[in-house]
Amino acid sequence: MKLDLIPEVEGEGKTWRFIGLQSKNRREWGISHIGNFYNNCTSVALYDTLGDEATAYVIKQTGLTTIAT
Repeated sequence: MKLDLIPEVEGEGKTWRFIGLQSKNRREWGISHIGNFYNNCTSVALYDTLGDEATAYVIKQTGLTTIAT
């Protein structure tokens, strides 16, 4: 948050902070998700099975600037 890696984005009449999470289902994913929750950020799951086109679409739609892997 101090480095402003998760900027605010306007959408649907609200202000959001999106951060991408790309990982297999594992403990670290859950820890990151909980950390996002406590920092008023919305986790956006990016799975390896989505493929390149779908991942690019999600990134564009949400305005992601940071992805934790």
